Amino acid sequence: SASTNDERDSSGKYYSGSVVGVETVTTWTSSPGGGTWTVPAGVTTAEILVVGGAGSGGSNGGGGAGGGGLVHHSTYSLTPAGTVTVTVGAGQARTTGASQGVNGGDSVFGTLTAKGGGGGGSNGSGVMPGLDGGSGGGPNWQNSTNGGDSTQADFSGATSYGNDAGDGFEQSSPANWYSGGGGGAAGVGSNASAGTPSNGGPGQAFSISGGSLYYGAGGGGGTYGSSWSPGAGGTGGGGAGSSTGQGGDGTTYGSGGGGGGTTNGGGGAGYQGIVYAKYTPLSYDDMTLISNSTTAEATPTKGDMVCTIT
Repeated sequence: SASTNDERDSSGKYYSGSVVGVETVTTWTSSPGGGTWTVPAGVTTAEILVVGGAGSGGSNGGGGAGGGGLVHHSTYSLTPAGTVTVTVGAGQARTTGASQGVNGGDSVFGTLTAKGGGGGGSNGSGVMPGLDGGSGGGPNWQNSTNGGDSTQADFSGATSYGNDAGDGFEQSSPANWYSGGGGGAAGVGSNASAGTPSNGGPGQAFSISGGSLYYGAGGGGGTYGSSWSPGAGGTGGGGAGSSTGQGGDGTTYGSGGGGGGTTNGGGGAGYQGIVYAKYTPLSYDDMTLISNSTTAEATPTKGDMVCTIT
């Protein structure tokens, strides 16, 4: 869009003419140097999407990991030339042996925080439950209803996304040993039942970067043995569970790893978070410089202000 304005650039010079705005998307896949971003000239609002890093799946018949939480704000207020804290949450590496999954890292833009996804439960030295997170990590089959809950907070003017894990299922006769799938940004992990695995919750689609992409899917639940089919990863990039080996890795930003299979099958890795800011900065290309001065002149020119104090 274009309009006629008088503007001062970052060095204090005054311009007059047509202000031409060109829509821009700044993307962070790692935290910026110094941990802050300087707001461009003239930018007072931006569309923001913050995606937390995803957790890792549990091993040894483990639960699927929860996807990272999401926070979307369509008109986040900014101060031109001000600084904003930006942090990109890490995804967690694959688990090995008989170990519980690990939560992903939180992502931050200013006052908005997207929580890292919860790690999946495991049948290790003691029964380890799924962990709370942006979306909750799925429970181990022996602790089938103790999945993680979403701890994603709400923020004024924004919409937050995060859901609880699905339940696993344990039955001794006939045997059914299913671990739970992790929650996803757009829905809970499904509940397992006799003959039916627990799938990861679906991711949430956004088009802030251009094309529509999914974020924050949950990992599918593993099973303790090859007699049962593992859970599928959540729609949009969640890692699949396994029945005998390594759980699948999350493949999109904020998507959780799948639960590992029996005999110490490792849990899948969670994918890292991401942060976007979409805004329209000012351009001085089509404007005329009318004053180099940053102080009032003896004969004021356009843009100067003279105050008489008595």
